Amino acid sequence: MKNKRILKYPVAILGLCLFMCAALLNPVYAQKGDCDCEETFDQMIVKLEANYIGLKHFEAKGKGPEYEARKATFSEQSASVRGVDCAAFLQQFLDYFEDGHLYVIERPEYEGEKLDSIKAKISREKRSVEELQNLLKAQKAEDADLAIGTYRDHTSHFILVKERGEYKLYITESTNENVQPGELKASFKAVDGRFRGTYYTYGHLPRFMQGGLYKEGTLLRIESLILIKTDTEFEREVGMVNFDNTNWPTVQKLDSENVLLYIPRFSVDNKVWKDLIQENRKLLESAKNLIVDIRGNRGGNAIYFSIFDLFADSEMPGGRGEVLASQDNFEYFSRNLQYSKKIYQPVVDAIEQNMGQVVDGPLYPKRKYKRKKSSKIENVAILTDEACMSAAESFIIHSKQNSTLVKTFGSPTEGVIDYTSVNAVRLKSGRQNILFGYPTSTLHKQIPNNGYNPTGMVPDVPIAASVKDKVSYIIDYYKQGN
Repeated sequence: MKNKRILKYPVAILGLCLFMCAALLNPVYAQKGDCDCEETFDQMIVKLEANYIGLKHFEAKGKGPEYEARKATFSEQSASVRGVDCAAFLQQFLDYFEDGHLYVIERPEYEGEKLDSIKAKISREKRSVEELQNLLKAQKAEDADLAIGTYRDHTSHFILVKERGEYKLYITESTNENVQPGELKASFKAVDGRFRGTYYTYGHLPRFMQGGLYKEGTLLRIESLILIKTDTEFEREVGMVNFDNTNWPTVQKLDSENVLLYIPRFSVDNKVWKDLIQENRKLLESAKNLIVDIRGNRGGNAIYFSIFDLFADSEMPGGRGEVLASQDNFEYFSRNLQYSKKIYQPVVDAIEQNMGQVVDGPLYPKRKYKRKKSSKIENVAILTDEACMSAAESFIIHSKQNSTLVKTFGSPTEGVIDYTSVNAVRLKSGRQNILFGYPTSTLHKQIPNNGYNPTGMVPDVPIAASVKDKVSYIIDYYKQGN
């Protein structure tokens, strides 16, 4: 269940499982038969144009004809796209907007002969662990590609190799009884700086995937999966991982002055987060320098508000963005009434009375967090990389608003925050069960002319990619009296 306190503030990013479950539990269309991608594409266009406020801004910049031309081209192509390839095709169209909150996901449902055929194909392509180990050894001797190597999460161990320009991830060991060593877990290619392809659930269902390699090459993201590279020189990065669940945050004392809080994602159970902070509160409060490592963090929910009392010294201003009035957005904000009628009722009313127009979004109140007297923190360093987006960027914004002690280090974030508060609607897509996700609101009223998406959030203290140990760099930075 969502936390009421969290939803009062303009973090705006609902976790994937929350809006996805809402869409699946309230289907609008009966899902039977194979996906007709032409029909699915047409329906996505209707939803995009009715709901996405970013398209209004796009057209205001004179790019409307460009969009219409692209739409016509893809519409023509959609008739020849197979259902199993439809999600990838739709995402290719959406890439044009360069907004990571505009996407599709699929949750296909196969059974009977269709599922048996998929399982048989995976079984035929199974390779021995010894063969994979030898192949990996040979590739590492010849190829400097950082991605190839060995990985693990809380369920399985993997080997990632590259053949004819395609990455293939194989399971070498697993506690899941549905799979066997040597089975293919995912196959994907590098496309415009990100990974795209197919991954298989432990029930052998193929899904369209997006991902990437982040955090000095130690963290592989495949949709919601976080795999940690184990054959790496970055011992601290691997050592900070909780291998009971690689999504969970961890805390570690580095020395007498520095404590490292690692947050791989913000989509974790709020109780897990609160328990971790409570168990380590004395350690966190004792730090002179609190280093918060969010490299590889792709967002989630605003669980982070509970640590602001460690270092807050300022008032967090309220804020208000804008919303495109539509039926789907009306339903989205109506669902939020259960959390705060004061905040969301004016939005619901404005949408209902001004369909098709841009209206004021939720007005979030000011908030002042009271710093604990026991906290000794003098500096808060947030370490970022190009993966950081969504709630990870909200965390940066809110941390800086709450405290003058905060500085960001590393490299610019991805820039996926100008359009927020993600909703998902189910498209008519047969067994593919494709969901279209889009942001319902702008971060503030000056978007897009004064936003973060074009450049990402540029760190206060850039750290060159050639610097391998970025945590030590931050420690030295403060030692030098900065």
